[in-house]
Amino acid sequence: MTTLRMLPTKFLLGFILIILCKPVLGAQQAPQAPQLSQAQQAPQPQQAPQPQQASQAPQAPQVAVASPAPQAPQAGTETRTGCLTAGSSAGTFVFVQDMTGLQMSITGPGLSTLKQDQKVTVTGAVARRGTVDVFEATKIDPIDAPCQVGFSADALKRSIGRARFGGRAGLGLDPELIVLGAQAEFGPVVGNIWVRPSAEFAFGEVTKIFNINLDAVYYLPFIGYGADQARWATYVGAGPTFTIERRDFEGFPNEPVEDVDSDWSTDFGLNIFVGITHKNGMFFELKAAPYSTPNVRLYVGYSFK
Repeated sequence: MTTLRMLPTKFLLGFILIILCKPVLGAQQAPQAPQLSQAQQAPQPQQAPQPQQASQAPQAPQVAVASPAPQAPQAGTETRTGCLTAGSSAGTFVFVQDMTGLQMSITGPGLSTLKQDQKVTVTGAVARRGTVDVFEATKIDPIDAPCQVGFSADALKRSIGRARFGGRAGLGLDPELIVLGAQAEFGPVVGNIWVRPSAEFAFGEVTKIFNINLDAVYYLPFIGYGADQARWATYVGAGPTFTIERRDFEGFPNEPVEDVDSDWSTDFGLNIFVGITHKNGMFFELKAAPYSTPNVRLYVGYSFK
């Protein structure tokens, strides 16, 4: 019973102790600083703006410089391709144009470093010096390629002049004859057409023939290759012919000779021929004469400058 009676007293004492110890326990705990919101936080001082550097002197506005426009070629300037051949004197050259075969003296930078029979591309203009044309080159570019030279009547005229003479020899068929002759060549008279009069004498066992021919020759464009520019030109032609013929049959061998009158005759005919000629003057020709004698002739000849 005593224990039960003292129980309320114990509870009361315990409650009093708790009240008395609470301030002491609260003092031992470190007080935490209250957290402030971002708005309540003190603003951080901003860094002072750095002083600007002294202003530089104003730059002049840049002006775009246009690249120089390519110069237009001078009037009369042209580019040609061809080969260099030896000129009339040491250290000089003649330019022979491709395809056309046109020839003229040439001057320009760097010629002394080039060799004969060199293929080049030249840029310049044609100038008249006295009585001849000269190609004055401002640029000369060598080309690693074989020379390719064309034939033309103008090139032929420049190389041989207004005329040249030559001889020919050959064989006639039907009848079989040996033919000897001489010729001259003039022109060109119109375009690539040349006039070539000739005279021939043909003889065999029975027949002797004298021919006078007035042929027109047309040179065809022809391309040749070679380091020395050696080339052949092809030509065709036609023309009238006048023939004086004598047939004299004196009999067969070991048989009595009968008196037979010589048979003379004259006739007009037409020559048709084709041939090739080299730049040095040699030529080969095949000629047919449908209305003359002999009907077919083969020639080899040479024309002198």
